[in-house]
Amino acid sequence: MRLALAVVPLSLFAAPALAQQVPAQQQAMQLPPDTAERITEALQSASKAMQDLSNDPAKMHDVQRQIAEAKPQIDRSIKALNQALPQITADLQRAQRALKRAIANMPDPNYPKR
Repeated sequence: MRLALAVVPLSLFAAPALAQQVPAQQQAMQLPPDTAERITEALQSASKAMQDLSNDPAKMHDVQRQIAEAKPQIDRSIKALNQALPQITADLQRAQRALKRAIANMPDPNYPKR
């Protein structure tokens, strides 16, 4: 449960950043330092909204405690992601170039067959 709470928001932040084409000179992409704080605040708000649907305040308090305890793990995950982003970006650019070459070499379906 805790891992899912940390991974899902990170994937939402990372996917749009990685999907964009990055100029060659801009290799050092990083998430802002306050990302972990923003994620935990969003999770806290979502849990408060869920509390309106639940009649068990103790369970909701436990969920909020788990979210607060997950913040250090989110911080570590963001730091690891920031360290890996330049290599991930370079690998994605290489894959994009390889796909473009493969598409360019595909036979034309309208070309007459022998």
